[in-house]
Amino acid sequence: MFRLSTAAEWEAACRAGAMGRVPEQATESALNQVAWWGKTSGNRTHPVGRLKPNAFGLYDMLGNVAEWCETAYDEKAKDMARVTAGSHFSTLTLVGQDCSTASYFIEDGREPYTGFRLAKDGTPAQSK
Repeated sequence: MFRLSTAAEWEAACRAGAMGRVPEQATESALNQVAWWGKTSGNRTHPVGRLKPNAFGLYDMLGNVAEWCETAYDEKAKDMARVTAGSHFSTLTLVGQDCSTASYFIEDGREPYTGFRLAKDGTPAQSK
């Protein structure tokens, strides 16, 4: 079964085992190798897999589009807002940041900066 990841799962996947700030965001040149962001994107999205993956083999964890998470900002609110993780193609402040999940987006909202990444429940299939 597939689902949205929680904010904590997304952050763990983005960090790929790193603690603190991730090395990919230390400098512009490092970030340019893994992320479509405000200085490299041409202000548009790009097909996934064109840049280097992180240490877990995941592409576009930083930049391209921010990603909806299952985690709700406030479940009692009239309009449900979900945590969005990462940053998008026009973000200019990715250098020196970390894999945070600090923004929110209304559940039924639409705009070009946010997408989603599916997580799979269960154990990996056994190879035969």
